[in-house]
Amino acid sequence: MTAAKRFERAMRLMRRHDPQAREDGYQVLRGRAADHVGQLMEDTQPAREHLWRARADGLIG
Repeated sequence: MTAAKRFERAMRLMRRHDPQAREDGYQVLRGRAADHVGQLMEDTQPAREHLWRARADGLIG
């Protein structure tokens, strides 16, 4: 799986309502967030859900 596809999959998981799916997506990105800072910043701009924004901010640091 390419890095771009792994990122997209993780982002889809992090947007799900299932807490375990969100955690799975977070863990996929956790070690690779530095490679995707720009994309994470873009994706958090329109985010309205507090938990999603907090998770993405935690990845960016």
